[in-house]
Amino acid sequence: KFSAEPLPVDAQALAALRQAVDGRPLWLAASTHDGEEVRCAEAHRQIAATTPDLLTIIVPRHPARGPAIADGIGGSGLTVALRSTGALPEAGSDIYISDTMGEMGTMLRLALIVFIGGSLVPHGGHNPVEPAQLDSAILYGPHMGNFAEITGQLDAVGGSVPVADAAGLGEAVARLLSDDAERDRLAEAAGGVAARNAGVIDRMMDALGPLLGSGAADEAA
Repeated sequence: KFSAEPLPVDAQALAALRQAVDGRPLWLAASTHDGEEVRCAEAHRQIAATTPDLLTIIVPRHPARGPAIADGIGGSGLTVALRSTGALPEAGSDIYISDTMGEMGTMLRLALIVFIGGSLVPHGGHNPVEPAQLDSAILYGPHMGNFAEITGQLDAVGGSVPVADAAGLGEAVARLLSDDAERDRLAEAAGGVAARNAGVIDRMMDALGPLLGSGAADEAA
């Protein structure tokens, strides 16, 4: 995960999104699973009480779920826009669901605060290195077992914020939206972890090269 390049970006799409959001306070829930989107909507309501004009962006792990997510959240009274329909977030949009393929890198560059999906439900979480590489403040829930080592490194330097539930998520996002210095500190710490571990596979192979070469030579003899 650390050795992968940062996710690609569609510069034209990013410019259009930035123009559409027009400086609104926003946060991103990345790679969400069933049961998490409704909790993100709960967090949105909590944050919006003190952060007017809030936009919550949800990128479901499985884009085909987009319309069902929109129906569920829209039924709660929030205004939802679906990217798969070609819509951009409008001034009245509360939730923007990015239910398209290959745009995570674009969405991560749009948001400075990123919640890692698969972690408020017992799925094991998803890759926190991707937002760490792109200067994001990272939040995650209690189920990050599939990425425990990476999460441990982030936690050790104060590069991530663990949350227990939707209420904790809302509280953490609201705090970071109102505290640029804290958000930047988190992003810098997470970026440092990603930078220090970049190219780890190449360094490992360089270190193992002499041993592998020696073994091959002995076998040939």
